[in-house]
Amino acid sequence: MVKFSQISWFESKKEDALHLLQYVPLRVTVEETPLVHYHAPDGFISGASVHYRLISGLRRLDWTGIISSASETMVVVRLSGGPFRGFDAKHSFVYEEGLFACRDAFVFQGEDATFKNVIEHANVLYAFDARRNMEKILLSVEAERETRQFEAFDQGMCAG
Repeated sequence: MVKFSQISWFESKKEDALHLLQYVPLRVTVEETPLVHYHAPDGFISGASVHYRLISGLRRLDWTGIISSASETMVVVRLSGGPFRGFDAKHSFVYEEGLFACRDAFVFQGEDATFKNVIEHANVLYAFDARRNMEKILLSVEAERETRQFEAFDQGMCAG
């Protein structure tokens, strides 16, 4: 069993941060330190999915969890699908004295030795600016689609 936790503080409003955590970061750079990021496309409500990704160099590992309980300040996630026998996560979101705190705690079961070594050196990546960029792109595509201005590529521009 592997346990991993991190506390991060941000100068952001809780509502804004939780909203941005619905989006995948637009771009994540490869770094020496392994990174974990997650997003909840349907929000942090009971029964919603949370998608996780571990990036270590050019390798990545994805898994999905289901929110088993949710409150104003914490969500508990259980494994839905992935390479582990068991997985639990607790995400606490607290706004105190003008700062927003994310407290993330992960417990993995059934992992291999390589994963254990990688996760012990990992950091949780929030990348709020990259998530904000993804939101802008998705909203602009949706706006074009709704106004019917989304045009197909010219056939001469397509390969094949």
